[in-house]
Amino acid sequence: MAEVLVHLTLVDMPVNFMMMTITVPDHLRYLEILPKELPAGWNQFPLSKTTQKIGDKFISGEKSCLLKVPSVVTKGDFNYLINPAHPEFASIIITGYEPFPFDNRLFES
Repeated sequence: MAEVLVHLTLVDMPVNFMMMTITVPDHLRYLEILPKELPAGWNQFPLSKTTQKIGDKFISGEKSCLLKVPSVVTKGDFNYLINPAHPEFASIIITGYEPFPFDNRLFES
C-alpha cells in the first residue's frame, strides 16, 4: 500500500483501482537483490538510472520469472517483480480481484 501511496494522491486514485491475488507455483525460482548489493543512493528520489538498468536487465533476461527487491518506501519490506516476458510467466495464476482497500485516513493531512 505504501508503494502506491508515494505515487498517487486521493485525487489521482483511479476509481477502478484493483488488487489482484495471484498464485505462484512453488517450483518457480526467484532471484533476490539485497540492499547491500545495490549502489549507494538506490533508495533516493529521483530514482537512479543504475537501478532502472537492473530492472531492464531482469526483464530482458530469462534467468528467472521473479525478482525479489527491497522496498524503497518501507525499510525491511520487499517487493516481487514479475517478468511477463519469461517463459514461466504463464504458470502464475490470477486467483482473484477486489477493489484496492485504501482507508481514506491515509490521505488526510
